[in-house]
Amino acid sequence: MSIKSNRRKDTIWQRLKELVDLAQQLSPDFLVVKEKPPYEDEVARLEFFVPERLGNKVRQALIKRSWEILLEDGFEIGIGVRNVKKSEISAMMAAKQGE
Repeated sequence: MSIKSNRRKDTIWQRLKELVDLAQQLSPDFLVVKEKPPYEDEVARLEFFVPERLGNKVRQALIKRSWEILLEDGFEIGIGVRNVKKSEISAMMAAKQGE
């Protein structure tokens, strides 16, 4: 593997971490992130599960930052944000702890 390839992977991981950190700041009480297979030209795809009341705020911020990453670095990162009802949160938390 070349140095250029290693740098590229490091930068992609750094950008993914930025997106997760941003979502965590906006939804500190509950956040589940899943990595999904990328589509077409994407280098990665992340799916975020957040409380309904924060869905639009998180979605807008993540899409904005993913566009900035595309313009800055040329990495297309797919973003999905799913609104989770309060009743679903405990089930998701239990499943996450069981992993």
